[in-house]
Amino acid sequence: MVKRNTRDFWLMGLVFGVFLSPLTGSAQWATVSAGGTDTVGGLIISSSVGEWDVQTLELGSFQIQCGVQQPYRWPSVQTRLIGHLMYGNVLATPLEGTQVLLRQGNQLRASAFTDAGGHFDLGLVDTGTYQLIYQNPTPWRGVNSTDALGVLRHFTNGVLLHGLYRQAADVNARNTINALEAQTIARRTIRLLSQFAAGDWLYDRVEVSIPLQATPQNNPMVMPIVTLCYGDVNGSYTPGAPLRSGWFPLELSGVMGVGAPDQPYDLPIYWVEGGSLGAITLEIQVPDGVAVLDVLPGQDRFSGRSLLYYQENNVLRVAWYGLDPWDIAPGGELLKLKLRGRPSSGWLYGAQSELADGWAQPISSFRLAMPQVASGALEVQVLPNPVGDEGRLWCSVPGAGRLSYTLLDAFGRLVWSGHAAVERHSVYEVELPVERMRQGAYHLQVNWHGIGQHAVKSIKIVK
Repeated sequence: MVKRNTRDFWLMGLVFGVFLSPLTGSAQWATVSAGGTDTVGGLIISSSVGEWDVQTLELGSFQIQCGVQQPYRWPSVQTRLIGHLMYGNVLATPLEGTQVLLRQGNQLRASAFTDAGGHFDLGLVDTGTYQLIYQNPTPWRGVNSTDALGVLRHFTNGVLLHGLYRQAADVNARNTINALEAQTIARRTIRLLSQFAAGDWLYDRVEVSIPLQATPQNNPMVMPIVTLCYGDVNGSYTPGAPLRSGWFPLELSGVMGVGAPDQPYDLPIYWVEGGSLGAITLEIQVPDGVAVLDVLPGQDRFSGRSLLYYQENNVLRVAWYGLDPWDIAPGGELLKLKLRGRPSSGWLYGAQSELADGWAQPISSFRLAMPQVASGALEVQVLPNPVGDEGRLWCSVPGAGRLSYTLLDAFGRLVWSGHAAVERHSVYEVELPVERMRQGAYHLQVNWHGIGQHAVKSIKIVK
């Protein structure tokens, strides 16, 4: 604001200032800071948004004053930024090796990698607002049908998700959570989908503002940051922990006869312990020589449309979840596999398989079984193979007779042998003498002599 003084009009003074500037005179400058009202000579200045540069011209008996307001320049303030990146599980597992980028618009201001404890240091940063970008090398994991059931229960208000866990349920990036999100999670569990619309990782801090007040460098701004995999609404993933791996044999429970080799048949899978069931996540290794035509619910408990499955090479993945808990008696049917062809070896299920109860709580351990298909031939399998600290020989014997077996090393030397009498079609199991086996390849031969019949099977074993 410019105000005329008590003697002269501002416009008149400005005119004189233009035309009389060659005359003898003097000029003075003054700077008025922002905040409040100041007076310089006859000029009254009121401002809180910037500084004023004021010029006073003395021309004989005339005095001219004018002022120009300048934008206020905040003093340069720097604050040290440090942080701690952890996963949103009960252990608050730190994430190592994640690159944290600090950007302001299109400009990269700082970057750092998290150490073994999940800590990072972005150094001194000027006052302002910044965006945090993360480049996480840890793979996306920890999501299965149990999470899908948790999302469905949230949608029906059975179980409520809060905070970051609720955001992790929005896998379709629609800003809403309902049965569609649960189905999307189940579809990715069995690999029908390769990614979520929302992405793989979610972080609870994507922006940071540096305050105007400077903080001592020994008292930095600390940012605890929590992350989740999209879909992992129960925080079951533990980054850095060894991935559960390996395959386990389905136990054999009884013998089942089937028709002609080209005719389809139903092979049940039993839950040995039984219990209340709300979600199924299974990885099943299908033996060679078998085609999976369909996967059906056991005991006709629920519509097959609510069960999803997908086969990739020899791995069959199955997903199911439901709000109405399913009570299965010990040894009751869990699933039915509609098949064609005779298995050349036993069935296996993967360590990533999981059963959960009606409240989306994982069942700590479970055992699966199925009947032996009476193929009328000798079948031999070693589990696991390669063998480690232990190994077992499984034989499906076609009928009564005498069973014998020999184990030779790569040079043909006898390492182990044995025999047993069998009275009927059955499954014979015996532990391998792994303590006698050094690293290398071995040859196992199994002979069965029945009444008027003889069969031989050979298998290579690696330790």
